[in-house]
Amino acid sequence: MTPPTVDYVLELIDQMPEEERLALEVRLSQRLDAEWDQAVAENRRMAEDRGITEETIDRAIRKRRYGE
Repeated sequence: MTPPTVDYVLELIDQMPEEERLALEVRLSQRLDAEWDQAVAENRRMAEDRGITEETIDRAIRKRRYGE
């Protein structure tokens, strides 16, 4: 069950002209992309601090998949 505020916002979105809805979708997408980029950067920093490299990850995957 969604909270009443979410339902209200969705009703407002449904009432928006198409052009405004599309603009909203673009803005929300940009926000999500920025949050994703920030999360990726943080995780890369954490991996680097722990000495985890792409090569380390690739070796672990090969070992798991192929027993190398």
